[in-house]
Amino acid sequence: MPRNRFRVLQGYPCLNCREVQKALKVLGFTLRDQTGAHEQWLLDVNNTRYKVTVSCHNQPFCRRIMKYMVLQSGFSKRQFYNAVEGIAPD
Repeated sequence: MPRNRFRVLQGYPCLNCREVQKALKVLGFTLRDQTGAHEQWLLDVNNTRYKVTVSCHNQPFCRRIMKYMVLQSGFSKRQFYNAVEGIAPD
């Protein structure tokens, strides 16, 4: 499915599972032991734990799903998307 078919977050493209996983690794998240279909990615910063839930069977991740994954990460949209080889719009 072409990436530009779906648009999300005012000009930000939808991401597939590998792109989200890559962004989370670049941002410092680690994969928690997985049971079931949902991956839990964790990051501890200054006594705050950020947990992002990734459900690869729901890809491509668009609109609401990406919005909430970005919010869960504690990073801005631009930071999150730049972690995937700088695909954030200018």
